[in-house]
Amino acid sequence: MRSFRWAIAILLALTASVTLVSSALAALPPGVPGTVTPQQRSAVIGRDKQVTVNVELPDSCAGTSVQLRLYQPPTDGSNALVPVTAPALAAVSISATASAGSFPVVVPLPAALAGDPVRVWPGVSGNCLAAPVYDSGAGIDLAKLDATENPGTTSTIVVYGPALKSTSPTNPDKTTLGDFTGSLTVMANGVACTTANVGKGATTDASGNVRIHLGTAGQPAQCSTAGAAVTFVRADGAMLYEKRTLLPGVTQQLQDLAPEAVPDGPGLTATTTAAPTTTAVAPAPPAPPNTGSEGPSATARSQGWLIVVGGLAILAAAVSGAAAVRRRQ
Repeated sequence: MRSFRWAIAILLALTASVTLVSSALAALPPGVPGTVTPQQRSAVIGRDKQVTVNVELPDSCAGTSVQLRLYQPPTDGSNALVPVTAPALAAVSISATASAGSFPVVVPLPAALAGDPVRVWPGVSGNCLAAPVYDSGAGIDLAKLDATENPGTTSTIVVYGPALKSTSPTNPDKTTLGDFTGSLTVMANGVACTTANVGKGATTDASGNVRIHLGTAGQPAQCSTAGAAVTFVRADGAMLYEKRTLLPGVTQQLQDLAPEAVPDGPGLTATTTAAPTTTAVAPAPPAPPNTGSEGPSATARSQGWLIVVGGLAILAAAVSGAAAVRRRQ
């Protein structure tokens, strides 16, 4: 009964997200061709000096001035990305003379980042464009090198608090995603490192995030091995779609708590997504009440059920859908 209820919730949320995308498109000026595509979907502040973004603009932009900057989801409920507000990232703004066709733009990264890891979307604006052209994918996850939190060969996964607290609007029990997930067992190269409670009674920081430390005393050697494939398993045994690469000394964020597969049910077909790293496929789990969006090591994907429930996820779907449609025009 519980999984059936959430299956219906996902279908209703998908309908709501389609409406949101349609309204977002209706508010956008028509005919904005172009693409903005990062060459990498993750970077580490304090280690990586830059990221490269491939830009493709219409011929009308040739020889004109355009500006590339980083964007974030808005906080006022609107359907458009806004320039980032974090001072270290707001300074990332590059003016250039556009050339027709495709060309790369090297985006410098700040040496340090206050606060936790963040997700940003590169975008290009200019007088030759009716509206800014955004990255239509998952954006760029910015992890951070933090020796204070991660001494020696330890590392940290920050499970995003707002995602854990989110609920499905169609769930009468108002069960949070954290309570539904219950716990997360973190695996490195298939070996269990630690299990963290993410539901009722979970230990959280001031922002409501759950911080999971890897490579600490008593954990297997794989949990501090650079480059190890990190996977996440829910309390019910379902493996999450989102993966990580173990980076000693680095704090990374985990937002997407969607499983690798959706169960069969009324109007639903079990679908296993293509995992970005080689892992065992988990049994089809109950559908979660809410999901987030992609992060480091996760490839872009089109399955709408992964990003349709929850305010941040619906916003990401609206932005991605709008950019994709504009790109095809």
